[in-house]
Amino acid sequence: GMTSQVPLLAERFFRDQMKGADIKTGKNLLAFEIGKHYILQSIQEDLKLIQQGDSLKIISVEEKFEALIPLSGLPFQVKIRGKIDRVDQLNGITRIIDYKTGSQITASSLKIKDWSSLTNDYDKYHKCFQILCYAYLWRANHPNTSSVEGGVFALKNISLGLIRLGIPSEDGKTYSHSIDRAVLDQFEQILSELVLTI
Repeated sequence: GMTSQVPLLAERFFRDQMKGADIKTGKNLLAFEIGKHYILQSIQEDLKLIQQGDSLKIISVEEKFEALIPLSGLPFQVKIRGKIDRVDQLNGITRIIDYKTGSQITASSLKIKDWSSLTNDYDKYHKCFQILCYAYLWRANHPNTSSVEGGVFALKNISLGLIRLGIPSEDGKTYSHSIDRAVLDQFEQILSELVLTI
């Protein structure tokens, strides 16, 4: 099956990245084994979804995107760029996915308390900001995408599945996961304001 190909493909990719360094000993071997472990875990989680009867389609992996942020009142536009780790479709919903190796990723760290906190408390909300940037880039390049969600796969705890971005409701008491046009318009406003403060 698919998992039997992982060691060979991982080694080929790793050797490519390491540009001739020895990957059979020391830190390089350790990094390679950890990487291989994460890949296998990730594939097994995908296979679990398929075995449960879910429909999973991987659309892109490590693809670079760029988009222009329109700035009202300024004679120029600002371009943002990003490389999205993975975009897939689970049961028809497009998911913008970022892989993180840190262990401190929780559902609460991906909930936006309110829109002002995105820029006022960047240290706390930088993962949310990053996912919204990726969703913005995706939508700018794929405007016909209907349902979009975003989140993080914590590689050290991949069995949690996708930890989804939580978007606050009007009253701030509940959260939704849909990154729709209204959410991205709100985010575009935040991006514009940020650029204007530079």
